[in-house]
Amino acid sequence: MPRPAPPPALVAVAGAFLAGAASGGAFPDARLAAPLAVVSLSAALLVRRFPRVLLLAAAAAAAGATAQSVCWEASLRRLHAWLGSSRTAELDAAATVLGAPGRSLRGERSLRVRLDEDTRPALTVRLVVSEPRGDDATRLDALRHGDRIRVWARLRAPSRGPGRSEDAARRQLWSQGLDAMGSVKSARLARLEERGPKTWRRAIDDLRAAARSSLDRTLGPDGRSRGVLGAMVLGDRGLTDEGIGPAGCWLRKVSARPEVRPGQGRLSPPASSSA
Repeated sequence: MPRPAPPPALVAVAGAFLAGAASGGAFPDARLAAPLAVVSLSAALLVRRFPRVLLLAAAAAAAGATAQSVCWEASLRRLHAWLGSSRTAELDAAATVLGAPGRSLRGERSLRVRLDEDTRPALTVRLVVSEPRGDDATRLDALRHGDRIRVWARLRAPSRGPGRSEDAARRQLWSQGLDAMGSVKSARLARLEERGPKTWRRAIDDLRAAARSSLDRTLGPDGRSRGVLGAMVLGDRGLTDEGIGPAGCWLRKVSARPEVRPGQGRLSPPASSSA
């Protein structure tokens, strides 16, 4: 028996909430969005001549923007507690690993951690560790969810770039559940202090690590096939991002190849430029 479709009004309200959450952040802030949500909801309950679905959708959009803005401002406060008024800072801090490290084409390791100290609020960051070698690589790749480490890192706040504002950079990190980015010059600056407890997230990390090792043995540690398959199966985009684009879309590079025209049996060579 097919499941009944949700009421159109519910779909509209849910879509408005998601749209409001997606637009929330630096503007509109919670001080503006919260009153709009209250006014729209009150109007939906009191006014009978105006379509209630529109008023409820407006209230839901304002509520979504309010929730996102509250989280946005909390992230700013956490970042200010660690960096103060500066854009970057070098620090020696305790951290909890939030997942097994990823790997890039250059051999760097991407480590998602939560910096937590008693005097400052917890901060979720992604640390890029310079390419480890030998035993350092083995030790770093063995990190799993829940492990406690001590790390010396350079932390930096989201900043503007070519064609990208600071708010856009912050929103991109926020969409990944991150407050900031950081870098570690050497794997030896990330020291294991305590193994984490056995949890289901740690078991998932073990399964992901086993799958990565299997892909490395079958397809090699590098290469397009290894990167694309790892991104599709495991969600690892580190082996596809470099040289292709920040979104890891390898199809962009494929689409740039010369096309086979009708009547041709092979690719046309690119035209040589004159000296």
